[in-house]
Order: sequence, then structure tokens, then C-alpha cells
Amino acid sequence: MGIKNVRLKENTSGDKTAPEASVKPGNRMVQVLNQPIEIGEAHLGNKTISKWLRSIKSATSLSNPRRKELHEMHEDILLMDGFLNSVISKRERAVTTTPFIWEGLEDERFIDNFASPWFMKLLKQVWSRVVRGHTVIEFFQDQDGLFNDTKILPRKNVIPQQQIITDHVLGSSGRSYAEEPACNWILEVGEPDDLGLLTQLIPYVLMKRDNMAFWATYNEVFGMPFRIYYYSPHVKNARAEAVQQAQKQGAAAWAVLPENQTRVEFVKDGTSSASSNGAFDSLRKALNEEITITVLGQTLTTGTDGKGSYALGGIHKEVEEGVNLEDRLWMEYVLNYQFRPLAIKHGYPLEGIKGYFQETERVSMEKKQEMWNKAIEKGLKISAEDYYNEFGIPHPEERGDVIQLPAKDNIDPNPEPEKKKTSLNARLKTLYSTVIPPLKGDKGVVKLSSQSDFEKAWERIIKQMHEGSIKAGDVDQELFDLISAQLTTALDQGFSEAFNKLTPGTKEHELMLQLRENVFVFSGFKTYQELQEASKLLINEAGVIRPFAEFRDEVLKLHQQYDLNYLRTEYNMAVGNAQAAEFWLQVEENSAAKPYLRFSAILDTVSRHKKYHGITRRWDDPIWEWLTPLLDYGCRCLLQMLAEAEVTSPNKLPDPTGIPEMFRFNPGKQKAVFPKNHPYYEVASEDQQAADNLWNLKKPDGDT
Repeated sequence: MGIKNVRLKENTSGDKTAPEASVKPGNRMVQVLNQPIEIGEAHLGNKTISKWLRSIKSATSLSNPRRKELHEMHEDILLMDGFLNSVISKRERAVTTTPFIWEGLEDERFIDNFASPWFMKLLKQVWSRVVRGHTVIEFFQDQDGLFNDTKILPRKNVIPQQQIITDHVLGSSGRSYAEEPACNWILEVGEPDDLGLLTQLIPYVLMKRDNMAFWATYNEVFGMPFRIYYYSPHVKNARAEAVQQAQKQGAAAWAVLPENQTRVEFVKDGTSSASSNGAFDSLRKALNEEITITVLGQTLTTGTDGKGSYALGGIHKEVEEGVNLEDRLWMEYVLNYQFRPLAIKHGYPLEGIKGYFQETERVSMEKKQEMWNKAIEKGLKISAEDYYNEFGIPHPEERGDVIQLPAKDNIDPNPEPEKKKTSLNARLKTLYSTVIPPLKGDKGVVKLSSQSDFEKAWERIIKQMHEGSIKAGDVDQELFDLISAQLTTALDQGFSEAFNKLTPGTKEHELMLQLRENVFVFSGFKTYQELQEASKLLINEAGVIRPFAEFRDEVLKLHQQYDLNYLRTEYNMAVGNAQAAEFWLQVEENSAAKPYLRFSAILDTVSRHKKYHGITRRWDDPIWEWLTPLLDYGCRCLLQMLAEAEVTSPNKLPDPTGIPEMFRFNPGKQKAVFPKNHPYYEVASEDQQAADNLWNLKKPDGDT
């Protein structure tokens, strides 16, 4: 097995009739799929703004898109501008120097392979999409079938709109890299219309280059004293001697003029540096600042030569770190949803495994969602399934209508109790709905791999349930362990680092134990309800036991809902409520010094809780029994502790009817992650004994 059929390689056939004979001087002949292609020589220098505009028009042409001239301009400015290379390298290093981990990968052979130089090279090549635009990467294997190298396909020969690589740099036909067998060795990064940051930077570099050239000319002419040599026209060889003296005395400008006798006079420059040299330097700094802003999003941490306040520097640094975080999250998407399926094809055991940069592991769900949304706004195509799976949101198309909160004026003061739905699954689909608008995915976007430890457990459960050895009302120990392990991990992620290193006997440690017990009980009821729902699928509509294959298919659909969509939603809820519970403990401990709390909503275009913003009451006011973030899934609101504050009057306080019932509680006061009104806790009367046993589920001494 090998990659020889698709890899780029030099034509070394030695055949004089091979296409090398027609290759232009300086060009290079390579082969893709054993077919020769010609890569043109880069034409550097002599770039202008008009050529930049022309190159963009050529690259974005609908009928005949060509990027040769644009990529040559990219290469030109990278080669000629050291400052540009510096800021680009700074942004790149923020990604490539952050360790990337495949969580759950245990095979040392593959762990070592990912620690090899080829993977660092891949990270740099994937990130290069930021500055160079659309990028196509080819993979190479060693004799053991492991990746050992990568190369970027010649950009000037790639036509992204058609997904082909041309035979000639100016050709219009070629071979597809998106079809078999090439697609098995190809990673396409970025969209066809992605031209990269360098395209925006070209005019700044060209103007700076001209400015520096003019500045050098100015200094050459006016920076040194102008010398005048006089000679007597009546003395033989006097002029030649004066010229000889001038040539020996440095590079400053000089003149030889006739006079009665040979003499020299030095004339000093009379121009003002503030009005001449200063103008050149100001333009250089302005252009460098524009380059820095475009690449890093700010200037102070790179381009102010040490000037500026410490506070302002902190703000600018935060902006830069936001850009770096966005880069890492975008690359995580590419590596998880584009590279990972490709690696799985080649035998890498990455099914059910997710990779991440260490610095993004503990990013809040709200921040991560904001970053994903920014990437989508910039044109990155993300499938709806990937988006909902990442944030634990059940897909609206799978659960019916999206819940709509009633207008406050139309709320019935005495609403009738909600009728209990016959299907728990249907209730959960509505319960886990969200007002975040759905994303429309495109066909052909890579989907998540479905293999996992959960599925292995369910294969066994399905067989035992069909045989009758597992019945409705049972709690499968392996399934319970898998669910509780996920939700306990969510608690640990929600807690601060210090909170996870508590001393037994403290209030903090006691709170952690109570929250873990709540998670274990919740996991038990979830396991119980899953098996209940699965058992109902054993009998079809005609009252006949389903054939095993049909039963298996139906149960696996249920598993996808409960252990992928629902569990991720519950995971995110556990993270947020663990943070809220830890914060409330701080509220209680600081109540004497800071007795007031103020509700703070995020006031942007997608905010759902603006009407609560600014509400301020004492920490022990009953309103904090329900007005405590999270107020729903994906809530980004906060509570602020204040020493002094003007409290909100009682007649301006809202009622809780606009908040989903599932979130009308205070995790810190109730010492719970999941409230008791969750549908999982509702069991049939004949199973009350099983429910009593589930309520007593605990792990002694906080053992997880």
C-alpha cells in the first residue's frame, strides 16, 4: 500500500520526449496521479496597486478564475517585508506552540506518531489558510501505514471553484482532487472564495516599499553634505584631478565646476528633518500599524515601541488572545471534522475521540459558541449536526416546533397545569429546545463518527433485552457508569482549579459531594428511563415482537438521542450549574462585606435576558431563588457582588414565568445540578420501589 499514485513527485523518467523538453526556463515539472503538470516560476518584484486589483479580479472571476498572479504577490510581500513576517509568525506561534491532544487516544504507536514533526508541519499548513487563503494538503505514509509527511499542492495550479489541479499554471483543465483515489489523501482547508489575509495586506506592503525607496533616495541626496569642486580651466589636467578627488571622498553628491583655481566647498543640507525625514518615518509607522491591526487585531503589544499605558496594553493583549483563541477553535473544527475522518480511513483509532488544544479545553461554552458563530459569519461552512452536537442542542428538525416564549402581556395568571405527554422522548425534545436559531448545513459536510463506548454497551443491552434477560425498570450498571462518568467530568470542568483540590470537611468539599450525589442520582434515573423507552420499542404497532435487526435499528436511534444529543445538553448544564453553585458559596461567605447582588445580562443582538439586566437586591432576597444564571441553555448572564448599591424597587421586579421551569432554581442553595422537576425523575407508580432505590444512589466519600 502506498501513496505513490497520488503524491507529488519530480519527473525523473529521463525520457527526452517527456514534457520537460517543453517546460519554460525556471519552471518545474512534477507529477500528480502519474500525470505531468508544470509549475510556473514565480515572478517577483515589479508589483503595483493596479496589479493587485487585477489579481483579485482574476482570482474571483466567475468564468475563468486564476490565482497565479495573486499568489505571486503573496510570495513577493512575504519575501520582502520582515515586519510582516514577524507579526504573521507571532499569530501562527500562538497556535503551533500550544499542545494538541487527542483525548482518549491510548495506543502509544499513534500517540508517538502525532508527536512527530509531520503533525507540527500539518498544523502550520492548516493555519496557513488564514494568511494564504484556500489550501489543499496532501498526505504521505511510511511503510507501516502511518502518516509521515504532508505537502501543500501548488497553489498556482489549483482552481478551488472546480476542485481541480491544472496541468499547466495557466491551464484551464486538470484532475479533480476531490474524487477517488486522490480524495483519500487530500485535506481541503478553507472555502473556494477565501483569498487570505495577505490579499488585504498587499497594498500596505507595496506603499511601504515605495516609501522606503523614496526615503533612501532622499537620504542619499540630502542626508550628506553636497560637495562642489572648482578647477581652473587654464591649468592642464585640473578638471581630471578634481574629479579624481571627488570620487575618492565617499558617496555623497558632488559637482566639478570651472574657476580661476581648484578648490572645494562643503554645502550643508538646509532642509528640516521634521518636515522631510519625519514624513517618511510617520508613513512607515502608519503602514506597519495597519499591518499589525489586520493580522493581530490590535497594535499595542507589537507595534508601539514600548509606548502606551499598562491598562491599554492589557486590553490590546486581550484582543490579540481572542484572535488566537478563534484560530485554535477553528483549527479544532478542521482537525476533528475534516482531518479525523480522513485519518480513520487510514487506520487511525480516532472513532469517538475528540482533539483539542490544551488552552481551549476549559473555555466556557458561551465563549466557544461565540467563536463558532464568528467563524460562521466569516463564511466557514459548518453542518447543523456538528453545531448542535458540539453544544449539546437537539436539532429542531428532529423534535418538531421550536418552543416560543409567550409575551408577558399574554401570560395567563392562572395557567392550567401542563398535560403530561405520553412519550418521555417527546417531552425531552421540547424541554431541551433553545431559542438559538438553527444553522443550515450543506450536503457533503463531514459528519461525526458514531462508534463509542456507549454503542458497545448498547449492542450488549439490545441483545439481552431482545432475549428477555434485561427488562423495563432495570438499571444497567455499565450504562450508568458511562453516563455518571461524563456528568462527573462536567462538574470537574465547571469547578475552578482550586475547587477541585479541596480539603475534606470544608464547606466547599461538602458542596462538591452533594453535587456529585445529585449527578449520580440523575444518572441512575436517566439510565432507568432509557431502558424503559427502549423496552417500549420491543413491540411494534401490531403488538408483535420486532425482529432483532429492526429492534436494534430503533434502539440505536433512541441511543443517539439520549447519549449524544441529550447527554451533551446535560453535560453543558452540569458545567454551568457547577460554576453557579461554586459562585453562590462565595456569595454566602462574602455577604457581610458585599451584601448586594446585581443581575448582568449580555446586551448584544442575541441576548434573551435583557429585561432582567440591572436588577439589584440583597443577597438573601427571595428573587435569587430563581433569578440565578443559568436561566436557560446557553445562558451567558452573570451575578455581581456589590458592597453598596441602589436596590430595585419591588414594583419593578419581574415574575419568573419567562424562565423555563427547569432553570427556576438556585444550584448553590439547593445543592443540586439537576432540579427535582426533571422528567427523568417521574416514574410509574408500579416502579416506585425502583425509584426509591435510585434516590439513594451515592458514591461514599466523594469517590468518583
